[in-house]
Amino acid sequence: CEENIFNIKAKQGVRISEIINQLTQECDLTLIIKDKVAKKRLNTPMNRLSLKDVSLKEVLNIVLNEYNLNYSLEGNVLKILSSVIILWHRPLWSDGLL
Repeated sequence: CEENIFNIKAKQGVRISEIINQLTQECDLTLIIKDKVAKKRLNTPMNRLSLKDVSLKEVLNIVLNEYNLNYSLEGNVLKILSSVIILWHRPLWSDGLL
């Protein structure tokens, strides 16, 4: 399915999950939603969507990134998770405070 080209049109109000479910059925993918935030965002009604001649990865990037969702596609398993922001901090001892 990674070689397939997709043309997708969706009217206002269609949920992201509906688009993803159609893709998983078309491509025979197993879908795993990794967290509650991702599940909530997938149920968000979209504005209008019109994609022409795009690959599976392009569809996923466009649709999911728009709603701050990430994904991994390994074999026939599509995992969707919310975007994670990792904050790095220096230990106090590196500033000479300890």
